[in-house]
Amino acid sequence: MSTQDATTARQILGSKMIIGVTVSSLTEAVTAIEAGADYLGIGTVYTTPTKEDTKAILGTAGVREILDGITGVERVVPTVAVGGINAKNLQHVMFKSQARRKRLDGVAVVSAVMAANNPKAAAQELRKLATEPPSFTIESRPNPVTEVNDLLRQVDAVVKDLGDKHPLCHNMTNLVVQNFAANVALSM
Repeated sequence: MSTQDATTARQILGSKMIIGVTVSSLTEAVTAIEAGADYLGIGTVYTTPTKEDTKAILGTAGVREILDGITGVERVVPTVAVGGINAKNLQHVMFKSQARRKRLDGVAVVSAVMAANNPKAAAQELRKLATEPPSFTIESRPNPVTEVNDLLRQVDAVVKDLGDKHPLCHNMTNLVVQNFAANVALSM
């Protein structure tokens, strides 16, 4: 959806509907936020057969640049990375896209689930990867929790934090997969 479409969508749908805009530059991101977007899809991160009419391939550096730039915008919105993301690169995208004051809130995938032999298992694996720190960063984490009782003492705070952040699910489809994607999303 373009930023102009976001303005029109907001006028038609009102303030209670969630409107997302896919952006590929800082200018587009700021304009989308100012137009009332509730969240941004930032990409295309990598090439993907489901979106062949991309304006630019951003890579993680381009995503990080947009995230860093929108931290100065008055209204903070959730962000997801879009385009070419799969189980092999998801954690890399999440980790390498982090800006100084903003990180991605999630990723959007199509082919990684829709082209899988077992879409449900693929979705579960992606969710697991998105919620766990990458193995290449575990050693550098300060004071990792190693005792079960220490971990259990943190559960209430983690659950509260999860509820406060309202996790975001971004479901992109094209005409070929829209019914199947909707059914998979509903089954989760």
